[in-house]
Amino acid sequence: MKLALLFVDDEQYILKALKRSFRSMSRQWTMEFATSARQALAILIKGKIDVVVSEIRLPDMDGRKFLEAVKKVRPGSVRIVMSGYADKDLLVKSIDLAHQLIAKPCDDEDLKAAIQRAVMIRNMLEAYGLKDIVVRMNRLPGLPSLYTEIDAALKKDDTDVDDIADIVARDVGVTAKILKLVNSSFFGLPQHVTSLSKAIGMLGMDTVQAMALSACTVEQLCSRTTGLSARQIWEHGFLTANFARTIARQEKMERDLTDDTFMAGLMHDIGQMVVAVNLPEKWKNARQLAQKEGLEMHLAEERVLGADHAVIGAYLLGLWGLPEPVVQAVCHHHHPEQEDSAELTPALIISIADAFAHNLDKPGGSETAVAGIDSGMAARLNLGQRMPRWQKECRRLLQDNA
Repeated sequence: MKLALLFVDDEQYILKALKRSFRSMSRQWTMEFATSARQALAILIKGKIDVVVSEIRLPDMDGRKFLEAVKKVRPGSVRIVMSGYADKDLLVKSIDLAHQLIAKPCDDEDLKAAIQRAVMIRNMLEAYGLKDIVVRMNRLPGLPSLYTEIDAALKKDDTDVDDIADIVARDVGVTAKILKLVNSSFFGLPQHVTSLSKAIGMLGMDTVQAMALSACTVEQLCSRTTGLSARQIWEHGFLTANFARTIARQEKMERDLTDDTFMAGLMHDIGQMVVAVNLPEKWKNARQLAQKEGLEMHLAEERVLGADHAVIGAYLLGLWGLPEPVVQAVCHHHHPEQEDSAELTPALIISIADAFAHNLDKPGGSETAVAGIDSGMAARLNLGQRMPRWQKECRRLLQDNA
């Protein structure tokens, strides 16, 4: 099935350039073009559109109002803002309605990659039966502005640590978490670090960006509902991420994949918050079922919702344009055998790290840490001999930070 796209821009020459640039994609895509919000909405009402790529400044409607209208008319469509508009305030205000933000001028390949991620998202909707669930969700969070600002700054050649520190310093909560991390025994530094710039230099830009995304999202979602503790969710995600990174480093995984694994660990339970905020009764029913029958929460969610929080969280991260390894790791961390890989994958690492985070500080934790992992996969990857070494390193990390 072809992907249906709608490009909206009041500049005719931009639409012509897009049509020319993506002519080779005509077998995979159907493309519509509109020069105004009203024209675009008429197209949306008339037929199915999977992806809307729009300028934020339109001649006949405020950009935010247009995005709200798109969401109402086609709630399942992916909304990408591609703008060269200098009004930063308007862009920031639109973040919660746009799944992805792309700055003009935009390289054709970058835009194509963003749209291809939309294909992955559509496939997830179909493969996991998420369409009906997503349509019922009217409060999917947007990509946090702090993360977006850091990402934009890192793409500039002249950005340094002080520039990132200036951005992060605007959020007291994230600043506190970064300073707490760098002063913990995870780093074992001989002196206390109070400089945010120094802390960011020690942690690395990727870690800081991942922490900003996780911390802002947890606060954003938990502030909208009851029954969820932002502190507990953050601490569990942070512990899982550090255990995952420890395992990845033990296995000498490449730096980029290790960073993606850390990010996935931080975000692996985001879907549970999304369900609790948007479908509170369903979430409550799943929690009660889990307690009544002694089920793991993701199994109860599958019975109540038809999909678990891992898949729903991965859907959101895909909308946000996060790297595919992160999306896939979150998606499969409860069922890593679905990837059918002959190698150790980020999804399997997150599954093990998640179990460690739940069990290593409890009596008998070493016996329960492998629960749920497919026996065939465990044998194929020789997990029986590798796991004790990982447990030892993660337990040491846990004890050092007690």
